Amino acid sequence: MYLLRPTSGWSWLALGGLLLLGFGALCLRRPGRQVSGRVPTWTKLDLEAAGGRSVVGFHCNETQAAPPGGQCEVTILHISDTHGQHREMSQNFMMPFADILLHTGDITNWGTSHEIQDFNAWLGEHKHKYKHGLYLVTGNHDWMSALKKVASNQLAPEALLDSKFMQNQVPNARVLNHTLVEVAGLRIFGSDWCPWYGYAAPGDYWKMEWNTARSVVYDRWKHQVLETGGKVPVPTHRYEEIPEGVDILMTHMAPWDVFDHTLQGNWGGSKTLLQKIQAVKPKAHLFGHIHESRGGWQRCNSTEAFHGGSEYAPIPGKIFDPQLAPAQEYPSDLILNNAQMNNLWVDHRYTGEWHPPAITGPGKLITARWTKGRWQFSAQAVPSKDKAAALSVVVAK
Repeated sequence: MYLLRPTSGWSWLALGGLLLLGFGALCLRRPGRQVSGRVPTWTKLDLEAAGGRSVVGFHCNETQAAPPGGQCEVTILHISDTHGQHREMSQNFMMPFADILLHTGDITNWGTSHEIQDFNAWLGEHKHKYKHGLYLVTGNHDWMSALKKVASNQLAPEALLDSKFMQNQVPNARVLNHTLVEVAGLRIFGSDWCPWYGYAAPGDYWKMEWNTARSVVYDRWKHQVLETGGKVPVPTHRYEEIPEGVDILMTHMAPWDVFDHTLQGNWGGSKTLLQKIQAVKPKAHLFGHIHESRGGWQRCNSTEAFHGGSEYAPIPGKIFDPQLAPAQEYPSDLILNNAQMNNLWVDHRYTGEWHPPAITGPGKLITARWTKGRWQFSAQAVPSKDKAAALSVVVAK
């Protein structure tokens, strides 16, 4: 697995210890003849001679069609809701090598040019670790400054609707603005945050939380949709653009009642998004937004029960609002809310103290393995650097 490259302070024994402590996949044994997340070598079996059947390869230790991108195993680092503390995150938690880096929004606190430029510069320092690229969707915080400028007539609403508005500011990553890409054989769709969305039920017409700037931007977008032949009524969301056949869906918001529990009940999840997920059935769904509901569910396939659960602990050993697993018929096999920043209000409720903003959750290393003609996903938390260093000392002894 293409995870960590030992440097001067690391031994190969220490790296092996890390792998034994949980970096392995939960669903599947390692396929044979794999080369650390790189393109594997396989022996191709020509079966045409046996009854004129189609050519099938002995791929990924199984007799099956080749993976779409040629790799039996693809590794993905998922991070989210870093809120301008990306440098602190990479100082405290490992940023392992992987094939792909995915960020599901709230790269900033206020969406200022300075914050975005600093995040882009930080990406440039790490992009060499991710050979197939870096991809992101935006979050609600990333539009705050631009919406203020619209409200004060300093910025035209059309500027926010330009598909390159965020992309031009983050050239070191690909912004998936309601876009489907194929990366290393994985079909990844980014359903980006629309700047007119409300925060509590993003895109849902019954709770839009309109203000002047959001209303102006939405009205302009609605006009553009009608100009290009769109049907009436124009929806208040863009979830209908999520296609079928997606391996990884990236959003900032949650589906309704899936890792969206807060002190005030359900918040930050969309009922419309949930309906769309149930219809198009993405294999994996990555998001953030609801910090105190950070957690993950995973399983090998739809015949098995989910395992995992809520992870946010305001005090050690005390999980905030443990949640029930989705029903077995839920379509996605991997569901990750990886909002990494703490929630100051929840922490205060539990501790009686006001803690500063901080990255309290690690990135998640996802492994996609090609087996039986489909991708299967598993995820593990990356360690803090303190834990990794301590392990290296123990293993070295």
